[in-house]
Amino acid sequence: MLGKRILFVTTTNLATNPRLVKEINLAMDNGAQVSVISFRLGNWSAALNEKILEELEGKVIAYTLDISANKSLRWAVDAVRFFVTRKIGAAFSSQDFQGMTDRRSVLLDRFLRRMKVNFDLVVAHNPGSILPVWRFSKSRKIPFGFDIEDYHPGESSLPETNLVMKRIFNSYLKDARYLTAASPLILTHSLEDIGVFHYPAETVLNYFPRDEFEIPVPASAEVPLRVIWFSQNINAGRGLEQISDVLGKFGNELSVTLVGNLNGAFYEKFLKRHTNLNILAPLPQRELHRMLRQYDVGLAIEPGKDINNGIAVSNKMLAYHQAGLFIAASDTPAQTAYMEAFPGNGVLFPLGSPPAIIETLQRCVANKTVIRQHSGERFRLAHDKGWEAESLKLANLWNSVLSKNN
Repeated sequence: MLGKRILFVTTTNLATNPRLVKEINLAMDNGAQVSVISFRLGNWSAALNEKILEELEGKVIAYTLDISANKSLRWAVDAVRFFVTRKIGAAFSSQDFQGMTDRRSVLLDRFLRRMKVNFDLVVAHNPGSILPVWRFSKSRKIPFGFDIEDYHPGESSLPETNLVMKRIFNSYLKDARYLTAASPLILTHSLEDIGVFHYPAETVLNYFPRDEFEIPVPASAEVPLRVIWFSQNINAGRGLEQISDVLGKFGNELSVTLVGNLNGAFYEKFLKRHTNLNILAPLPQRELHRMLRQYDVGLAIEPGKDINNGIAVSNKMLAYHQAGLFIAASDTPAQTAYMEAFPGNGVLFPLGSPPAIIETLQRCVANKTVIRQHSGERFRLAHDKGWEAESLKLANLWNSVLSKNN
């Protein structure tokens, strides 16, 4: 991989795609010359994104596309182009038109067509990049790979939207020289949609670098059970409504910390009334992971609201595991499989059952001392689960593709 030119492409920004940032660092650590195309989104993640770009400055060539509406004429033209392509795609069931999933796809496609630089490998993230990268790969005769972090044909409540995603997978991803997926079930479902696939496909779990975590600090007996949950957004549809419904029954026996971008209306309706609840704004990844040492239990409360949500292994569950926390997890298919592989690390419960949630939290409170006593052991047993080991699968895929493309 030494000296090879790898281009990473996403239709989101770096702050909301930590998996991509880890891949960029992995490629650099293996001696590749790295470039990345991403977007400035102008939302809550803007400051975190700029910090990541600053950290990468001088190490990678970063092309940052701006979707701000004030880009006036050019953005308006792209918006019209996107509208027309989607209408044509719907009318004629054309994958080439339907593959433009949003206006960022259109902007990315135009940017890639005008690029003068050549590469040895292109790595695409997020569904909006699939068609633009496929076209770029074909025109430049460069191999590409795709990372399936989420099962995109199973994310929408609209069957027609999921059908379009399945067509995109089937039409373009069969030409990828490798595929990675963030859970075994996501990989299985995706390969079924793609059909015949002749190249390597691997599950690469979204573990994090080991040095981002520190051994937990057990609290004294009088300190309430310390529970944490984090995500990009604190909002509806993430299992928090169900936790809110029972939280008042515990008073000072436990304290819950939520980390993420807070939706004001959700706060007023579900969270404001609780006195044993703390809310923190989004944190840089390393800072968040270091902070986990101050907690006892991590909530992995995926509601299974769609196919993807049921078959994904969330970042938070993996982070809790690496941090040595006791995990209280809803019993989605993916989380059940993961917890069964690591017995003793936590407990499963049906999120749709308030009595089961209450019983689970009561057991955690009652066993607070034992949970804290075993935190160091859980932390040590998880030591070999870091990104350092898991990323070897990805590095091997890259080396294999690059060696065949010499």
